[in-house]
Amino acid sequence: QRRYTVIYAYNSSAWDAITMSVARVFAEKRVCVKWWWCAYCRIQLFSTSRSFFNAADATAPSQSVQHVPKAPESHESPSFLHDPVAKKFINCMMWDGKKTLSQRLFKETLEIVKQTQLSRYKSGEKEAILDPLALFHKAIENSKPIMGTTGVRRGGKLFHVPTALPAKRQQFLAMKWLIHAARDRNGNGMPKKLAAEFLDAFNNEGTVIKKKQDLHRLAEANRAFAHFRW
Repeated sequence: QRRYTVIYAYNSSAWDAITMSVARVFAEKRVCVKWWWCAYCRIQLFSTSRSFFNAADATAPSQSVQHVPKAPESHESPSFLHDPVAKKFINCMMWDGKKTLSQRLFKETLEIVKQTQLSRYKSGEKEAILDPLALFHKAIENSKPIMGTTGVRRGGKLFHVPTALPAKRQQFLAMKWLIHAARDRNGNGMPKKLAAEFLDAFNNEGTVIKKKQDLHRLAEANRAFAHFRW
């Protein structure tokens, strides 16, 4: 009876009715002392741990869960090659799966652009952009076409219907034109030719800008067939 009283007083908060009912059964049935003591120790240990964790949760300050940042991929790095537009251009320029070679050519191209712009800055052009990656982004933006044409067949005839190009298509055409213009350009070394195309596109000059203007003129000439889109 004494042990039952101790258990009942310890659980006077009545948060667990099962614990008290088990202790009452042990006291009424006069279970063996050995089993009685084992059950008492288990109930007391469970009650202590339960009340301890409840008190700890009540007194602990509320803290926001801090998520561990995701580990980067094996090919990612803090270098300029981690730029999404640069990575897309490198993948478009890649030939036969030789991505390391494509990355090296792109890096050498930016070095040549940097040297060219630095020489212009030293010669007196204070407005020259010295960041080759910023110049690359500007060249891509200048090379993007806004309008294009799509073939629509009506009455057995094929009409060039002007349409607005989506952003991904604009970026793809700009990169494709720059790469093909650099490969068709006279000279030795892909980095030198590609750097020359970057500088021409940055200044709104060269073959790529001419292709962009020709596509815009074609869309403007066929604007009478714009209703064929629907």
